[in-house]
Amino acid sequence: MEQKTRDILVQTSPFNKLPTSAIDELVEKAYLKTYNEQEFVFKEKEALNEVYVVIEGMAMAMLTMSDGEESVIEFFRPGSFFGEAAAMAASAPPISVQAVQPLTCLALSRQTFLELVNSNPAFSEEMTRTISERLLKIYRELHEEISHHKLGIETLPFRKKIGEFMTARVLTCPPSEKITQIAKLFLEHKISSIVVTKKNDNVPMGIVTESDLIKKVIAKEKDITNITAVEIMGHPLHTIEANAYYYDALLKMVQNHIKHLPVIEDDKLIGIVTVKDLMKARSVGTLSIVDSIEKQSTIEELANAQKEIDKVLEALINEQAPAYEISTILTEFQDRVVRKIIQIVEKQMIDDGLGAPPVEYCWLSLGDAGRKEQILRTFQTNALLYNDPPPNRVQKVEEYFTAFTEKIVRGLEDCGLLASEQNITANNPAWCLSLTNWFKQVNQWLNSSKQDEIQLSTYLLDFRFIYGKKRIAEDLRYYIIDQAKPATMFVHNLASIELQKDVPIDVLGQIVTAQSGEDKGLIDLRNDGFMHIVNCVRLYALRFGAEKNSTFERIDELVDMGHFSKFEAKKYKEALEILLKLSLEANIRKRKLNKKPNHKVEPHMLGKDELEILKEALLTTQKLQKSVANFLVTKD
Repeated sequence: MEQKTRDILVQTSPFNKLPTSAIDELVEKAYLKTYNEQEFVFKEKEALNEVYVVIEGMAMAMLTMSDGEESVIEFFRPGSFFGEAAAMAASAPPISVQAVQPLTCLALSRQTFLELVNSNPAFSEEMTRTISERLLKIYRELHEEISHHKLGIETLPFRKKIGEFMTARVLTCPPSEKITQIAKLFLEHKISSIVVTKKNDNVPMGIVTESDLIKKVIAKEKDITNITAVEIMGHPLHTIEANAYYYDALLKMVQNHIKHLPVIEDDKLIGIVTVKDLMKARSVGTLSIVDSIEKQSTIEELANAQKEIDKVLEALINEQAPAYEISTILTEFQDRVVRKIIQIVEKQMIDDGLGAPPVEYCWLSLGDAGRKEQILRTFQTNALLYNDPPPNRVQKVEEYFTAFTEKIVRGLEDCGLLASEQNITANNPAWCLSLTNWFKQVNQWLNSSKQDEIQLSTYLLDFRFIYGKKRIAEDLRYYIIDQAKPATMFVHNLASIELQKDVPIDVLGQIVTAQSGEDKGLIDLRNDGFMHIVNCVRLYALRFGAEKNSTFERIDELVDMGHFSKFEAKKYKEALEILLKLSLEANIRKRKLNKKPNHKVEPHMLGKDELEILKEALLTTQKLQKSVANFLVTKD
């Protein structure tokens, strides 16, 4: 252990600035301390007279916020040190340090540490730089947490960091490992995965799970004696950083339908987080719903699974998760329900003697669902696009897809997704067209001067591919981009429609509510709030050829294209998040009172902080709206 300690100090800054004699003296004067998993090395505001260097294991530094919640700001591994700031300032530490796994540290007395600082200028300079960086990290963490609390976003568990509940001890194997040996390791260690790492380092390159063994080897009746890990490992490998948050892992697992995420730092493997880890961190079985959806074989069974999605949605709301994360997770679940219903209907069509789809097709989500901004399960808006059939089969193909889309839309209704009030669903012939006919429809909209037709087009402009042949959807996407970019009058008309309705905030920064009627004293957070941002960002996307369909993603893409500054993008996304969140909370309150959600609130009923952030969001929205006046075509 003495040699290992010396080797770590020689390789660790700033101790590597010390002469060899000083390191030897340090090893003699210092002493080893061990801590069990979850044991505290020290707690904040407690007297501290030592500086610690990690020799084995891992620890984490935690900062306690004003409301008592703890935020992890850093992880310490072999070669890391902590406690130096308190030692130099002769004060109690501002953080707590807790062992994440069995921990061994080299402890230096405060006197020994200060002797090193005073007698070694290079060491002292490097130590001062390290302390400054750590204080800056604490400041940033405090600023970030305060910002989230200002928005009403709770930190538990969605803002818990992965390092807090990951498993630090990970079983690994080289690419050449035989799967017979891997199977033995699974049984011996009672695990369900092993990470494949590159030779002679700890960089993960793939993962082998029990599912891989069953699906890729046993089910295919392959000769297992010569198959290696690299032949069946999951690739590309999905990984996550230890400083990422709970919801980052949740989204990755849901989106990629995986149950294991290797945790990395500087590209090196430091742990693994699994579905079970996330389940332990929360009381609601969020990820089990994915399996539940996939296993259903009837629409009736899917309707029951839909109830579980509602429970998760309620849990996310109760835990004050960000609106963007709620809508993204809800979208992932709903997309899986839609795909499963389509698959069930495809089989029903064959069983009914109508056969498989006569031409390639794809299913599209439109509007809020298309943008992944559906914060409550409300109405369905969708369309169907199919390849052009031969002239002599046009009628037969239309008849097939009429029956097909009717079954799907009714199935979605059975699962609680009511048909759009404007009849914007795929069982409406106007929203179930061949590729050529969709091209014609797009051209009609682009050349129209009728306000209702122009507004109707925005549903398709926000479409997102869900199921079928993606290539057909991409053909339509690029056609719209190519045709819309030079269509200055269409963009002009859309901008004119947007500018017809002002954002409800006056020159003094006061919110303007309805002055009469049943909405007197109310503000519609959807139509008077976040839809202004959605519409304006869509205008920018059309004008400059951005390809994304989510408003949040469009904003980021427009930054990359040079049309929004990073500061503007941050303000627009914050405003959209605030308006979505306040709308969501208002609708949840209405649901609890058995009232129909309508996005309307009474500003004077909001708390002081909520009212201030609403005003700030509306002012930002107003600024964005004014900018789209640049898209108006001026007449000579």
